Amino acid sequence: MSMKNIGNIISELRKNKGVKQEELANAVGVSTQAVSKWENGGTPDTELLPLIADYFNISIDKLFGRNIGDYSDIKTETVKYISAFDENEQMMEAYKLCWAIQQGLWKGTVTDKDKNFWGEHQHKELELCDRSCHSGIEHSTGITTMAKYNELQYYFISPKPENGWLKVLPEMTEYQKLFQMFSDIDILNAFIFLHSRDDTKPFTPNLLAKGLSIPMEKAEFILENLNKYGYLHKQEIQLDDEIKEVNTFKRSKEFVALLIIAKGLITRPTSWNFNSTGNMPSL
Repeated sequence: MSMKNIGNIISELRKNKGVKQEELANAVGVSTQAVSKWENGGTPDTELLPLIADYFNISIDKLFGRNIGDYSDIKTETVKYISAFDENEQMMEAYKLCWAIQQGLWKGTVTDKDKNFWGEHQHKELELCDRSCHSGIEHSTGITTMAKYNELQYYFISPKPENGWLKVLPEMTEYQKLFQMFSDIDILNAFIFLHSRDDTKPFTPNLLAKGLSIPMEKAEFILENLNKYGYLHKQEIQLDDEIKEVNTFKRSKEFVALLIIAKGLITRPTSWNFNSTGNMPSL
């Protein structure tokens, strides 16, 4: 693509980003008239190209309409790409990249038979998915699963350990104990309640008793279970002339992830945007 078309590309990038010529001009330190001139056939000065590319989170090659397939430093570029977004946008942009990873894995693991069945039309932008979008891969080298339920999204990937997952996971009896604990609705509600409050604020069993409307004995029982799994930090403080034991709750990202992924066990997805079950990995 020739130099004279850079202006057309800048115009398209600007409109897609939803910014005015004046905003772009202020960002790269030129006049609004200069931006207008570019978009009407002019070309930016060479020293402005890095600034323009950084503003749109693209490479300079992209400004010239060139798609260079050099992925040698893609991890560094991905870090730069995600970190350039506002904090409120970073998670969703990361999730969109996970969608791209999923498509790449699908193309790399799917059989010819599945390709014919699902078709290349299944590979589309995340925004084009319907309200309930699912995808999963079961392969001898690992598994992935992802979903988009209206406003709930997640992506999970686990490469298969050399000797299988069971060799590196806890004993099944430990899972039984954990699931039995969470089968107690008061304990489950306590986890959710404590995750919803400031985890830097210490508390006593009285907080759970009042917050969950349960007897003090049950609140103390719940704290014993939380402490058993390392979710509490206990300390003693002096109030007036009395020594009192207080607790600080340690948040668990794994607990939140468990609730999210378990939705797929409670309500099984019935449609998939693309899915591969070739060479199902054994546990």
